[in-house]
Amino acid sequence: MCKLFATHNHSLSSAAALSRYPVAEETNAQLKQLYTEGIKSNAALKKLKENLSPYQLADRSIAPDYKYANQ
Repeated sequence: MCKLFATHNHSLSSAAALSRYPVAEETNAQLKQLYTEGIKSNAALKKLKENLSPYQLADRSIAPDYKYANQ
């Protein structure tokens, strides 16, 4: 008999794992709001990230990368 466990052999909260999260709807809405205010993508991303902790900056769902902001 084989038993399966729902465990991972790597951390799910490491910076590498967090950087692969999909961008959250709330974050996407905040970016869109900044765009409608006339703020360019790089400036909008900088404004979105300015009050985040280092842990939050590693989380792509909260702080998307430049590639996402420029699409």
